Amino acid sequence: MAKIKLAEFTDYLLNEAENGSIYVWGAQGESNISESRIRKRETSRANANRAIKLWKKHLSMGYDNMRAFDCSGLGMYYLQKNGVYSHDMTANDMMGECKAISRKELKTGDWVFRVYKSGAKKGRAYHIGYVVSDALDVVE
Repeated sequence: MAKIKLAEFTDYLLNEAENGSIYVWGAQGESNISESRIRKRETSRANANRAIKLWKKHLSMGYDNMRAFDCSGLGMYYLQKNGVYSHDMTANDMMGECKAISRKELKTGDWVFRVYKSGAKKGRAYHIGYVVSDALDVVE
């Protein structure tokens, strides 16, 4: 398994945020964003409308390097591109690669997860974010 430098990973995450990249369900870093592509990916009309509105807003603001990612796609795009993983993973799969720590132990580079609290999926992760600073700022 390839190794990456933490600063390079956090710089990548911050750059994607600064480039105006948007959240689209199932997206893996596509740069050829369009209304039809967003509608095909999103899970509901409301979510598609939200993503399209943000995409158009970012276009009007001059963002020309934005990409589309979902939460796990944001990390996996970089990790696959840099040879850390050869396969895609969901947030839950990524959580399986981690050791649980307390909130007090969090530091730059850690991954944070939202998990189901009850029901059949209790304990499974449905969302991931990435800690990018010692102030515990998270990009997701």
